[in-house]
Amino acid sequence: MQSQVLTPMIINSVTNGRASTKSAIDWHTKRDWNIDLIKTGERFVGQLQSIENKVVLSTTLAPNMDFCTGGGTSYIMLSDFISGGPVNDNFTLK
Repeated sequence: MQSQVLTPMIINSVTNGRASTKSAIDWHTKRDWNIDLIKTGERFVGQLQSIENKVVLSTTLAPNMDFCTGGGTSYIMLSDFISGGPVNDNFTLK
């Protein structure tokens, strides 16, 4: 399994995005890919969606670490369908 790693991305002095590595996959030795999530307890929620067989649309949820407080942080992620890395092609959301 080939791992893609997320790193925080700073936009306008605020960490509010993420960037994924684009590690090449040797399909002779690897059969699939995964994404290492950043935050403690973060997990994929909902159903993965394929867009034009190019992009995987997914949602993650990282719970609030203060267990007396509800909520948490959610991210919508777009990943390349083949590699799990960043999306480089244009696509249309329908």
